[in-house]
Amino acid sequence: MKKRLLLFLSLMCVLAGLRAQKYVPMLDSVNVWSYSTVEIVTKPQIQNSITCSYPRHYWGGSSEYTLSDTIINSVQYQKVYSKNFNSNSCLFGFVREDTAKKIIYFRDNDSIETVLYNFSMKLKDTINIKIYSTGGYFQSGNYKLDSIKTVTLNSKIRTVFHLNCHSCSYSHTLSWIEGIGNLGDFIYSYGGLGSGINIYSCPGYPHNTSQIMTCFAHKNKVYYDSCALKGALGHYGNNNYLDSCDYWGVVGGIKEHNPFGTISLSPNPATSIVTVRTSETKAYCLELVNMLGQVVFHSNVAGQDFSFDVSMLPKGLYIVQLQEISGLVIGRQKLIVQ
Repeated sequence: MKKRLLLFLSLMCVLAGLRAQKYVPMLDSVNVWSYSTVEIVTKPQIQNSITCSYPRHYWGGSSEYTLSDTIINSVQYQKVYSKNFNSNSCLFGFVREDTAKKIIYFRDNDSIETVLYNFSMKLKDTINIKIYSTGGYFQSGNYKLDSIKTVTLNSKIRTVFHLNCHSCSYSHTLSWIEGIGNLGDFIYSYGGLGSGINIYSCPGYPHNTSQIMTCFAHKNKVYYDSCALKGALGHYGNNNYLDSCDYWGVVGGIKEHNPFGTISLSPNPATSIVTVRTSETKAYCLELVNMLGQVVFHSNVAGQDFSFDVSMLPKGLYIVQLQEISGLVIGRQKLIVQ
């Protein structure tokens, strides 16, 4: 009887700690989700497209990111863009977060809001999830919150929800990490997820599917899958590699920070003057490219250090790219403008 009482009190303490834990928001002014991808269908359910075509198939690294705000039906949303490793971006949809309710919503043109995450759910609560399914890893249905756990990431204790669709024939456990989302994809692109990447050195979901969230960042990295990067660096495949967040099928032996040459940006994030430092000694062209694939600044450079002003640019994520006169890319690095 005494053991049962102690066990009950211990459980009550755990549950009380979970309730008292401060909610870690998902969205900030800058949000970038990076993926190593074989194939995905980027749709939480069948809705009207914006500029991305559906189903959207990716081969290689990809990302989703927020660029600016918009108002729809008097409600403020952040625009979400989707980008393949070497392609232009397309408008993917709109997200917003109600931090008081601990809910993240998604929508696209003329659609009703979809609840992506609800971190106010209690044990045994259910949520109906509609997934654009092509026989993928998850199925549409009613998912029950079967367990609540915690994990420490980026020095913060985060709640982890584990949900299951008990009426589905083959659907797997759906896990939500507070402040990050699902590690397969932030916006439920589960149709078509199957075997593909299979990084066996990192057991369990999502490493046994065809898409992995390699990183999630605001101004700094919030989540970083170091195990997947280590596995990819030892892979025998292709060499698509930008940095430790953007890679796919990487050949072993490539240096982590840059496959072309040494390039650093300071400060990063930046609000005004940015200094580019590189190991290159010959003349090159510097380009600053936004996430729509547009060159917003370029200059011919002769020397290892070069500075330019970003104070007049819209806030968001950019790529600083160095090219030889022939057009060959010799350096590339991400830059966040605040």
